[in-house]
Amino acid sequence: MDTDTRKSTQFAQETYIPIWIDAFLVDRRAANMAAGTLNFYKHKLSNFQKFCDSQALTQLDQLTPQNIREYLIGLEATGHTSGGIHAFYRTLRTFLKWYENEAEPEAWRNPVDKVKPPKVEQEILEPADLENVQAMLATC
Repeated sequence: MDTDTRKSTQFAQETYIPIWIDAFLVDRRAANMAAGTLNFYKHKLSNFQKFCDSQALTQLDQLTPQNIREYLIGLEATGHTSGGIHAFYRTLRTFLKWYENEAEPEAWRNPVDKVKPPKVEQEILEPADLENVQAMLATC
């Protein structure tokens, strides 16, 4: 293998999305995060990986703010709630910020920096009736 081919292969591996997702999950395990948190990250990033595969995005340096916006719109189209979409966004933001800090890539601009977080609809809850409030106070 000539030097140019090795450099090309090494560069492709350096930004290959699945490798960095795995590295991120290892970092989170090493930080002794709870099993539920690890599963949360794994599920959300697996979903993102499927989106990337469907768009022929294999390298982190291929990601654009537009890709991220399309991903978030696609989540809404598949029935995710605003809170769920926000959870996917937070996970992706955490992952890309971690990558930026971990790899310190030259001339790479984090695309998530240009994507506004999706709004989360506020669910208005019915207030507790006076009888229940009085019962709770009486218990105290």
